[in-house]
Amino acid sequence: MQTLNFNQPPRKSLSSISVTIALHIIVFGLALQTGRIISEPHSKPVTVTFDDKKPIDPPKPVEMNKPKINLPEQAIIELPKLPDTTSDPTKTITTRAKNSDDTGVRDDNSGGAGTTNGSGDTGAKHVPVHIAAQVDSNACAKPEYPLTSLRNQEEGTVNLAMLIGVDGKVLESKVEKSSGSKALDRAAIAGLSLCKFSAGSTDGVAEKSWAKLQYVWTIN
Repeated sequence: MQTLNFNQPPRKSLSSISVTIALHIIVFGLALQTGRIISEPHSKPVTVTFDDKKPIDPPKPVEMNKPKINLPEQAIIELPKLPDTTSDPTKTITTRAKNSDDTGVRDDNSGGAGTTNGSGDTGAKHVPVHIAAQVDSNACAKPEYPLTSLRNQEEGTVNLAMLIGVDGKVLESKVEKSSGSKALDRAAIAGLSLCKFSAGSTDGVAEKSWAKLQYVWTIN
C-alpha cells in the first residue's frame, strides 16, 4: 500500500522557479552595466483652454401686424321735425285772501266770439256765434276768510260754476271742485255771487249761460 505525502513540493515546480529567478538576475545585471534604465516615456500634460464666448442675445420678439378691421360707416338718419303742438299755458290768476286788494277770481271762459266759415259762399250753412257769460273781477268784493278756517289753517282752491241770467245776475251756483274745506267752498260761493257779470249771448241775443270761476284761499 502506497502512502501519499502532501508536505513535500514537487521537484518540477522548484526547478521552474529557480530558472525564472536566474533570468531576472541576469537582466538586472545587464542594466546596471549599461547605466540605462528603460522607463516609459512621460506623457505631456494636456492643457485645457476655455473660450470666453459672448452671451447669446435672446431672439427679438416678432412683431405681429394687427389685422385692420374695416368697420361699416354709421348711417346718420335725420328725423323730420315734428310740428310744434304745444299751446300757451292757461294763465291762472290767484290772490291771497288777506292783505291783498285783488279778489283772486279767475274766469275760465274764453270770452271770444264763435267763428263762422268766412267763405262767402251763399249756400254755406250758418254757424251761430256764442259768447259765454263774463265776470268783471274788478267789480268783485273779496270773500271773507272763515274764522274756523283761519284757526284750522285751512287753505285750498275751489272751482265754481255759476248760471248767469240775461240780466247778469247769478241764478244758480255749484261747486265743481272742492277746496277740501266746506267752509271755504261756502264762503267762495257767497262772496263771488255778488260779482258783476255780463250775460252770455248767441248771435247777439242775451241768454242764460254758465260762467266758470276759480278762487284760491291762502293765509298770509
